[in-house]
Amino acid sequence: MIKVVLLDLDDTLISTNTALFFPTYLKALGKYAASTAGFTDPNDFVQKLVTAYNEALEAYDVTAQLYPRFLRHMAASLQYFMNEHDLSQLFTRFYTEDYPALKTLIRPRLETPPFLRWLFEHHYQVVIATNPAIPAIATLQRMDWGNIAAADYPFAGITTLENMHFGKPQPEYFEEILLRLGVSAGEAIMIGDDWENDIVGASTCGINTFWITQSGVLPPDDSPIAGYGTYQQLIALVQAGWLDILSPPPSTRHTLIHRLRAFPAQLDTLRKTYSDDVLEACPAKDEWSVRDVVCHLRDHESDEDRIRLQRIIEQDNPFLSGNYDPWRNAHAYAGIPMEQAFSEFVCYRAETVDWLLGLPEATWSRPARYAIFGPTHFEEMVRFITEHDRTHLAQIHDAIRQGLETCKQAVTSK
Repeated sequence: MIKVVLLDLDDTLISTNTALFFPTYLKALGKYAASTAGFTDPNDFVQKLVTAYNEALEAYDVTAQLYPRFLRHMAASLQYFMNEHDLSQLFTRFYTEDYPALKTLIRPRLETPPFLRWLFEHHYQVVIATNPAIPAIATLQRMDWGNIAAADYPFAGITTLENMHFGKPQPEYFEEILLRLGVSAGEAIMIGDDWENDIVGASTCGINTFWITQSGVLPPDDSPIAGYGTYQQLIALVQAGWLDILSPPPSTRHTLIHRLRAFPAQLDTLRKTYSDDVLEACPAKDEWSVRDVVCHLRDHESDEDRIRLQRIIEQDNPFLSGNYDPWRNAHAYAGIPMEQAFSEFVCYRAETVDWLLGLPEATWSRPARYAIFGPTHFEEMVRFITEHDRTHLAQIHDAIRQGLETCKQAVTSK
């Protein structure tokens, strides 16, 4: 059942004419940098900006969101003519002073406000799943110009350069959204006009998709989309109950790898959102804090998951015990800082993902016998790791709620 609707912004919810808008925007940004910061070649500044963003996007890093990574690459490409803080200030001034002049290039779509209201009235969570290549200040302005101001709707999220670790068309971008909302791929649909950015990555994650296109335009053969057509056709389908009858598309081993890669990014967001007092507070006696859960994830990754998978490769139909004791190392968790636990888990997870990427396809069907679920195979055991992640993410959210209450009570009692 669909619970979350991911909506692209430009040329989906609003008419942007991206082929004109974004070159005009980049030209204006280059000109602004030349006139206010002393760059002699506006085009060179823009080229370095585009390259820096692509480098930040392609470098797998779940310890920092895209914006600080982009600023770091940009500063390096400019040979530190400006540091990261000064670059951030330059961009903020541009989006405040000159970016608003681009408003005339944006056109509202009259169908969008009533469509959004319909979705909210029918209790769907709605995410503005726009490419997070620019800061929030710019995205929020385009939404204003398109007559869908963020303040007017209870959006479940708006993806921006500041709050995402991944961007389109990376499948991890879509997985990060799912993790943030606590829903499965089968409970979401992605709607957008860009085949590569909006459809391919989301489909890889096992998310249903609808391709907004012109009447008569057909998708590629054997495409995995749930539907395609004009914006008006989409709205008619949705309001006729189409979302209620969608079945989750099949996932693949690639889906599982992307899911494993994306998971630490959600932990990074949570650890930066809450203080150590909250993250290290135990909800109750014999219950784990957030830090303890991350320690457990680290230990399970290194001491259980990889070893179990390795046995399936090395042995013929091995028997896999279910006797792992999650409390085995728990006595030591209190002495491990959250930062250390997270960093070590990230390293182990990255090693697992790189190892999985290098395995031949035949490995994924190798059989095994699991003490808990019976006959199984390599791919299903990898799937269990993603489900283990989700289980403990829910535990983390519970621990955070309890940690916030504990800290509140401590302050009140003083």
